[in-house]
Amino acid sequence: YDAVGNLSAQSGAASATTQAPSSENIINAVSCSQADVQTAINSASTGYTVSIPTGTCTWTSGITLTKKISIIGSTSGCPAACNDATTINMGTITPFTVTGESGFRISGITFAGNGSGNGAIYINKGGTGSLTDWRVDHNHFKDITGRGISVGSYASVLGSGRDWPGLIDNNRFSATYRFKAVEVYGGSLTTHGEWDEALALGGPNFLFIEDNYMVHSAMNEGVSSMDSDTGGRVVFRHNTLTNGDISFHGVEGSISNLWRSSHGWEIYNNTFNSTVNHIFQINIRGGTGVIYENSFTGTRTGFNPVRY
Repeated sequence: YDAVGNLSAQSGAASATTQAPSSENIINAVSCSQADVQTAINSASTGYTVSIPTGTCTWTSGITLTKKISIIGSTSGCPAACNDATTINMGTITPFTVTGESGFRISGITFAGNGSGNGAIYINKGGTGSLTDWRVDHNHFKDITGRGISVGSYASVLGSGRDWPGLIDNNRFSATYRFKAVEVYGGSLTTHGEWDEALALGGPNFLFIEDNYMVHSAMNEGVSSMDSDTGGRVVFRHNTLTNGDISFHGVEGSISNLWRSSHGWEIYNNTFNSTVNHIFQINIRGGTGVIYENSFTGTRTGFNPVRY
């Protein structure tokens, strides 16, 4: 449920997304290699599921997903204890760049390695289009130093559509040092982007991030586990963070750069655990929203749970 008691449009849709597909609509990749997964995707029609078997494979190039399909690996147990059954060693590439149709799903895959600035999964329709009603769930983003998931166009240059609503749930983001697990950008089809549109808290036009684990043994300054910029709208709820924090950016540079602050946020029922010193765990520099019923534990020096 959202901040005002309404059933989340994304969470409600998720149950339909996870229904077992017909065996006739499943394309089984021969292995977890990039070539075999690409071949299976090429054979899949709208609404099909591509199943990736167990195994550990190294990818040296990524896949651009342009179809409304589900890509499901064999990793299970996430977010609490992922078994990493399907692991893609990605080096510094982006394994999946999504540019095509709304309604896709990526699930059950372990992404291991440094990753790239665009993330292990990069969701960006490009141009004035939008990607909506998608789901990224039950994956393990392991030992990444770049980004886990990036949503939208960087800095939302004028003419960019937004790539939400969508749902990021039940993933595990783990590494020794905190990394940017999720980056969220808004759209800018008008001069001031999302800020030219009325904000409706409790509504469906948000990116929903829920029931994820973000687990680290140390915190490096200057990087938040979740970051929102340029008109992003985020519902962040029921997540568990160990040595992690979340941030919502303000205006960066001059207003003529069109890099507006985050637009809206709902932050509730999260658990923040800290074993190292850090000055905040929720950092608000712009936007409007609600923060309530979060839990903060651990011993810190000079700590304020929420910094405005």
